[in-house]
Amino acid sequence: MAIVAPGRPHAEYSGLGESGPSSALGRLLGDAAQITPDRPAFRDSAGREQWGGRPSFELTAEVGTEAVARLSAYLAGLGLEPGARLGICLANGSEAAMSILAAGDAGLTPCLLDVTADAGELSNAIEAADIRAIITQTRFGPERLAEKLCFVAAGFFRLRFLLAFGPDVPDGVVDLDPILLEPRRERQPVRSAAQEPGLVSFSRGSSGKLAYFRSYRSLIAAAAPIVRAARLRPGERLLTLLAPDDLKGIATGLAAGLVAGATVEFLAVFDAAAFGAALLRPEPTHLVAPGWMEPALARMDLPPTLRTIILVHEAPLALDGRQAPTCSIVDVVCCAELALIPSARLDRTQISLPELCSAGPDAPDAALLQLRVDPDDQILLRGPALAWPDRVKPGEFEWQPAGLHIERIGGRPVGIA
Repeated sequence: MAIVAPGRPHAEYSGLGESGPSSALGRLLGDAAQITPDRPAFRDSAGREQWGGRPSFELTAEVGTEAVARLSAYLAGLGLEPGARLGICLANGSEAAMSILAAGDAGLTPCLLDVTADAGELSNAIEAADIRAIITQTRFGPERLAEKLCFVAAGFFRLRFLLAFGPDVPDGVVDLDPILLEPRRERQPVRSAAQEPGLVSFSRGSSGKLAYFRSYRSLIAAAAPIVRAARLRPGERLLTLLAPDDLKGIATGLAAGLVAGATVEFLAVFDAAAFGAALLRPEPTHLVAPGWMEPALARMDLPPTLRTIILVHEAPLALDGRQAPTCSIVDVVCCAELALIPSARLDRTQISLPELCSAGPDAPDAALLQLRVDPDDQILLRGPALAWPDRVKPGEFEWQPAGLHIERIGGRPVGIA
């Protein structure tokens, strides 16, 4: 399978399930560093000092690649077995992006953890995925994440390392800030894991007990239709309000930006003033926002540089009667951690899922994700863009229930439940 990003007709990403010196996502960043080394790759929106005690910063593709390589070399030297699970418990920002990429490049399996999860949920996730190490941060507003994870880790003998970005890293926790500044250490060869390289995420509402595995090939297959629907181009900006702590956050943000060659800007804590300032940057922008923000966005005076709003929806939701902004809209419907269903909105007042449901095998993204509706209006999916429950892999050509069904009035689709 080859995935071609819009605007990059010669950039093919094939063999995404193969092991190598870097993960598929890491290779995308490395390719960007070779082509446009000075292009911003990751950027933090202003205001991080107030809630995280760290300044906002911007990483070019070249500097970001070097930072990921330093962190990856350190992680590879920890002595964890190939494919070992590494928890990523970080707010929406450059550190999360670097840590996810570095973990994959070190031959480890990133496990996406929610920074708002309580101690019980984190304990369940550590046990369910057999997590051996965790990268976190010391502060997230009033929350002291590193200290909380020290308490949680005390109950797990197999959890060997806690690592954190500062400031004021607690005793017994590895301070990652100096590692990003050290000269690059000699890299250890990465041994192949038994399982195809990828990452783990957890189904919301399962209290951390239900883990899903997604290969990098599958993640890029999930992100590519979003890139196409939003017409996201190299050099443009993807401003995301969603943390990369689950499928919807990472596929619409980090992965989509890397596939398209766009700058990914992270807004971790929503503040109206900071959000307004971020929108006013003079560059073509695509905004990723939760679906519930749609009415508020419709009331805003949006800048002409905003090309697309990617709205990420959780069921239940109404298909019509939407209060939409005036710019182009791409709707992304979440099927828990199984898959994402994207569609470009044709009518401002209606999500275009009916068109997607009626699309046949010749649809633009049919090779990545196929959808059908059974006689009971249950939505079924298949294709390489699907994940699977951790350590249990069905065939990608088997139809999987999405856990959603279409609601109708008089035969007309009106909602998803």
